[in-house]
Amino acid sequence: MPCIEASQEQTMRTGIWGERHRQYLKKYRRIRYCNLLTSGQLNAYLADVNSQAEKLFFQLVNEFAQMVMNLIY
Repeated sequence: MPCIEASQEQTMRTGIWGERHRQYLKKYRRIRYCNLLTSGQLNAYLADVNSQAEKLFFQLVNEFAQMVMNLIY
């Protein structure tokens, strides 16, 4: 059986949402996780997921704050 090692990826900040998605992939999408890991694209993919999730989170927070301000005034 050959010894397969994942290529050295650039260190990227995966953040909380990226880590949660990593856990999801490992548990429910094992083949996708292994493909990303062995191709060296996992960290870049998780960093992108984290970036998208943070943008959506801050957009929702801003919309909620505006809605609350409209109710107050």
